[in-house]
Amino acid sequence: AASTRISSDAVIRLDVPGTSVGANTVPAMLTQVATNIASATGASDTDLNNLDTALNQISEALGDVGARESRINTTKDMINAQQIDLAGRISSTEDIDVAKASMNLSSAQVSYQAALASAAKIQQTSLVDFLK
Repeated sequence: AASTRISSDAVIRLDVPGTSVGANTVPAMLTQVATNIASATGASDTDLNNLDTALNQISEALGDVGARESRINTTKDMINAQQIDLAGRISSTEDIDVAKASMNLSSAQVSYQAALASAAKIQQTSLVDFLK
């Protein structure tokens, strides 16, 4: 049986066993039905019942495959939505507003220069101060 992981907690089967769709019985049954149709008596009720049974088996297998396909598509859509959400989160985290960052830098530089100027004025010493 071929399976694949479609999410961290889900594994899905990819194939359908031939026996579940009558691959082991349908060819012989169809040959028998064709032989019966060609005969004088024609196809019997048993032939029609066998055809209905084979058709039901195939329909069930197709329904199962369709359900698996739907599950895969749903998982794919969820993963795509998560990728878009994560890309947006990364973008908002990494991207900066250049104008705002430049303004903050300029403000910080002015504050730093003002602090240096204040400290320089406070600590001004002269020769007279040393003589006292």
